[in-house]
Amino acid sequence: QATAFAVLGLTDYILISGELNANYDYTVRLNDTEIAQGQVTPATARQPIAPIVVAGDALRLGLNELTIARTGDAQQPPLYYAIMLRQELFYDGFAPLTSLDQGLSIERTYALVEGQPRADEAFNKGDLIAVTLTVEAQTDMAYVHITSPNPAGFDPLTDQMNGIAYGDEWWWPRWFEWGYNRKDVRDDSVDFFVTHLYAGEHTYTYRMRAARAGDFSALPAQAYPMYEEEIWGRSASALLSIEPETLVQRPTLAGDVDNNCLITEFDLRQAAAAWGGSSSISDVVADGLVDLSDLATIAARRGATCTADRGGLGHTSGQANLELRLVSLPTQVGDLFQMEIRLAAGAAPTGFGLRLNFAPTTVRTAGVHLAPALLAGLPMQTYIDNVQGQVRLGAMHAPAPLAVGDLLATIDFVAAGSGQVQLSVDQVQALDASDQMLNGSAQSEQGEITVAPQAIRLPIIKR
Repeated sequence: QATAFAVLGLTDYILISGELNANYDYTVRLNDTEIAQGQVTPATARQPIAPIVVAGDALRLGLNELTIARTGDAQQPPLYYAIMLRQELFYDGFAPLTSLDQGLSIERTYALVEGQPRADEAFNKGDLIAVTLTVEAQTDMAYVHITSPNPAGFDPLTDQMNGIAYGDEWWWPRWFEWGYNRKDVRDDSVDFFVTHLYAGEHTYTYRMRAARAGDFSALPAQAYPMYEEEIWGRSASALLSIEPETLVQRPTLAGDVDNNCLITEFDLRQAAAAWGGSSSISDVVADGLVDLSDLATIAARRGATCTADRGGLGHTSGQANLELRLVSLPTQVGDLFQMEIRLAAGAAPTGFGLRLNFAPTTVRTAGVHLAPALLAGLPMQTYIDNVQGQVRLGAMHAPAPLAVGDLLATIDFVAAGSGQVQLSVDQVQALDASDQMLNGSAQSEQGEITVAPQAIRLPIIKR
């Protein structure tokens, strides 16, 4: 009845607000590119606007700007919208999480139902596994939700004898025996709902089947009262392995980040995100650091497979020269100043990588801004370390070769202490349009810059 009156109230509001008399145009832009447009009229006001879906490759690395504009004056009815970002991050390793207890603890274990466990603790394809959740409550709690995410290679099984709903009065004796009011078996998790959880230890079990070979991570199980946010607990995460029926050793493919035996644009973009780090998978040159030479090697080998690899890194005799120019000079502590990085006379690259060192006692890096021409290509993950005093930046695959004088990037600095500002470059890399490495160098126009200490005047209070 309450829902019916709410619907009637909303209907009356729509009639008197004039929402059905809408008459305007709308546009949707992502990073200055129009991705949708349309018109709402009294004839179409009752029709829903189709969802606008944007693929992930249309997004930039870092900040993206979405603009929704509508014509008409303030008397026009509003344009309602909802924005949802679905992001799936790829991790090339397993980072375990420990359990946490904030008034409610939960522990999860996996055990083979039949047969002898393997010595390496892996499961065989087809194995039946019992999952046990042990929950301990310090006090009585109401409306508790217990959820256990399923690892990707395993399929949860729906039990025939204790299915998904036992919340009505007819089943109350069984609720006390089973320990829960409702059980949901889903593709991504198994969930238990308990109306009243008594203090003490409780055990919940379900089964799953090892279906697909590989290594799979299981997110921690969680338990919490749905209306008491301060009480919560999680189990440790888990790494589970399923061995294939016949294990076939395949060759290692350098740079194959997603381990699918094929070098693709995805592998290149993952390496760009790891740029400046020490990822062993993306460090195909094996020099201990992911830099432009690793990305150039992966780019040149796109299409390579485990059985048909392609040539690696290539070099040319060209020389790409960068010019570092301070466009404003600091004079005292707290001053903001910028450094421009421009292309000097020499070869015309389509990408570059730069490692800049500074003394963190006198300078701090506030931000790095790549030029739009490089953002349109493949920007690398910018790395700023204000403790060690280092900035790493770069990009590749600019739509067209860069020209002499082109702005590549701007670095914002803050004078953090008095003394001489020391900025030095210890690595310059450049890449041509065919993903061949160029020789690189950088030079600065400025000499020594001294920042004066900041004077602070305090009032003298006489008593």
